[in-house]
Amino acid sequence: PWNQFVREQMAGDALGADAATGFLVAGPYDIVKSPDINLSLAQREDELADMVNTTGTAFLGLTMGCARCHNHKFDPILQKDYFAMQAVFAGVTHGERSWHPKPDPGKAPMLAELRKTLAGTEGRLEELRAKASAPAPAGEGASALRPPVNHRMNVEEFPPVAATAVRFTITASTGAEPCVDEVEIYDEAGNNVALASAGAVAEVSGTLPGYEAHKQEHINDGRTGNERSWISNTAGSGWVKISFPSAVRIHRIVWSRDRTEQFPDRLPTAYRFEVMTPPAGGPVISSRETGETSSAPAAAWAVVASSETRQPFAGGKTDPNAVLSRLSGPQAD
Repeated sequence: PWNQFVREQMAGDALGADAATGFLVAGPYDIVKSPDINLSLAQREDELADMVNTTGTAFLGLTMGCARCHNHKFDPILQKDYFAMQAVFAGVTHGERSWHPKPDPGKAPMLAELRKTLAGTEGRLEELRAKASAPAPAGEGASALRPPVNHRMNVEEFPPVAATAVRFTITASTGAEPCVDEVEIYDEAGNNVALASAGAVAEVSGTLPGYEAHKQEHINDGRTGNERSWISNTAGSGWVKISFPSAVRIHRIVWSRDRTEQFPDRLPTAYRFEVMTPPAGGPVISSRETGETSSAPAAAWAVVASSETRQPFAGGKTDPNAVLSRLSGPQAD
């Protein structure tokens, strides 16, 4: 029925219908949030205006937007009618919710085949990663270094090491406070153990205040993009520490400024990754002569990757021969 269709289009998430329920919030939306309250209020008015205008056009066939500033010149809509309708949508806000599509049994064979193909591709990718991250041969100079950092994705490979925490220290960036949208840390089984959902805990040196899009918890929430990122509160520097529930053997770290490639600014260009190695273990030892006790050596930080092994950042330009020579070895021309 038409009335049910309209209700589900406009309020499906409240009615338990997942399909097409982004209708009202599909327009412009301020994801950054200005610290200026007046600007924030103006942006909210624009969001509500989009809801009113789109609803009027879609379901009434009228251009209601004109009545935002004055009585409509042609259609029978007064300015007070516009704001009366705006009041209907005043409680509608943007938020996050899970989508639960109905499973399609017919797609099961296709999904199984895709997973098989993906597994093979991942295996080949692991081989290429190992070659690309191999130590640079002596005497080859800058051409043997890894490519410079980029804002989309950076991979740090190193021999497997047991760790209870990882620290990402940034000492320079392309300007202002550095920004990171996600830090992923992989164990030998290919699991991202940095995820908050896996029990990992993120700490940071400080966060630029006043922005909903840039928070500490975004650093390991499994979501990427500028709108789910962290920005340090110090120009050109900052650090992120991710602690694991228990010691785990890790061998790869993936990090990015903006995985969606929309924002290249605030890119960390000088950095190091350190791992906290677990204590050597063993019981507390007591000295018979003095009665004093001593324990096993304390845990310590050890550098596993840094920008020192990369080409200097030069505005995002990369020497393609540097990557080719690492992957192809002596066969590269």
